[in-house]
Amino acid sequence: MPYRVPSPIREARMRAGLSQRQLARQIHVENVTISGWENGHYRPSPRRAVALCRALPGLTLDAIYLHAAFGHP
Repeated sequence: MPYRVPSPIREARMRAGLSQRQLARQIHVENVTISGWENGHYRPSPRRAVALCRALPGLTLDAIYLHAAFGHP
């Protein structure tokens, strides 16, 4: 099984003590969207990435997009 780099979105969400559903409500998306981002199925649009950074202290755009580009085998 290949090693997967942990999702910075998931890590920031867990540090903030939020469920996927709570975060989804906060940034006005479906919780399956949060799951898709965390699992690397797709990445958030720039507008949604900014919303994530505002909702999750410590999360940066660099972390989101560099992970999307290089974090998954």
